[in-house]
Amino acid sequence: MTDFKDRVGLSLWILLFLGILMMNTYATEPGITIIPDHHDYLYHLGEKAKFEVKVIPAEIMRKDQKLEYEFSEDGAVKISTGTLSIKDHILLECAMDKPGFLRLDILLKMEEKQFRSSAAVAYAPELIKPSVSLPVDFTSFWNLAKAELERIPMDVKLEHRPQLSDNEIAIYKISMANIENVRFYGWLAIPGTKGKHGAVVYIPGAGVEPLPPLKDYAKADLVTFFLEIHGMDVETSPGIYAEHRRTDLDGYQFLGMGDPSHYYYRRVLLSVVRAISYLEQREDVDPGRIGVAGSSQGGGLSIIAASIDPRVKAITANVPAFCDHLGHYYGRPSGWPQFWKRFPRDVIEKTASYYDAALAARNVKARALLTVGFIDDICMPTTVYAAYNNLSGEKKMEHYPQMRHELPEELRLHLVNWLSGQLKKSP
Repeated sequence: MTDFKDRVGLSLWILLFLGILMMNTYATEPGITIIPDHHDYLYHLGEKAKFEVKVIPAEIMRKDQKLEYEFSEDGAVKISTGTLSIKDHILLECAMDKPGFLRLDILLKMEEKQFRSSAAVAYAPELIKPSVSLPVDFTSFWNLAKAELERIPMDVKLEHRPQLSDNEIAIYKISMANIENVRFYGWLAIPGTKGKHGAVVYIPGAGVEPLPPLKDYAKADLVTFFLEIHGMDVETSPGIYAEHRRTDLDGYQFLGMGDPSHYYYRRVLLSVVRAISYLEQREDVDPGRIGVAGSSQGGGLSIIAASIDPRVKAITANVPAFCDHLGHYYGRPSGWPQFWKRFPRDVIEKTASYYDAALAARNVKARALLTVGFIDDICMPTTVYAAYNNLSGEKKMEHYPQMRHELPEELRLHLVNWLSGQLKKSP
């Protein structure tokens, strides 16, 4: 009996020791919260924004430990920097007197680790405008490009993929001819319901990755053309995609920047135009109900596509790229891919201005829903609002103050449903 009690006692001590060890392991990862005093994250020009900063759990901090902070105009222009001692209640204040986003970045260094947190608030974002104007020959530039495309037969090839289809949605691999003597590919998803449908061209985000079929829009009763932008067969193996990513498509977003007629995305945007032409001709599509959608790269290209093709009746653009490329030269951020880091200003003015969603937005008459993350440091909110405020048609902006450069599942489905609702009836 004594031996049994001893063994039980030893086991309890071991469990207690392991529990303490686990608690200590998980307690060594601090979290930093930053909360502004306006719950809607919106401020008037000149109004002081107050940020409450907390480190959780504070007990693990050494007494001499410091926080580093930086206030900036949306990450582009530093306003102030400093260090603070960690305590229970930290309050930082700052203001802006011009339209834009006031961003606060916090850095905590613990031994060899670094912990970061960010928050941003908006100052009169409805007043943000693009840094420069649309090129005077923007429309003629794209009309010439579309005329070049029209001279090339469409040459559609459609292949049913029953293994990817189900009772509700039929999936096809599709390809057709493009400029530069190449083909482009995509997935076509067709709803099982009869009659005329709305349709959408979906443009993916940046990267060189295999694309699985996209069914969500078809489930929302839209014929869907999911575009592969690189001219690669959508059934290409992941290994070949990886090889292209390391070689000829490494930095593809910069290829051809010396000439607007040979820039990489000219062919991509003409792929979108041709995809719209194909959808318009289908018997199960109402040609008056075609939209374009995408996130990041796809969001920016959706805006540009709607600006050069009036057949587009509705768009969604989540955290759109390609916005306000010259913003850097006016003390503001420039959207992805931030050409200013690689090219001189004259090259950007010569080429990128024809591929600037913030500038092209002026020509967009389609109904539009844009979404923005206030702490997005890839497609900064200042650049997104520059595009949104320049849109000419019916529009809506939804802002997500705590969102970075991302597309959460709930938001993705919301965008699908919004676009489906917009394309249910002809305008």
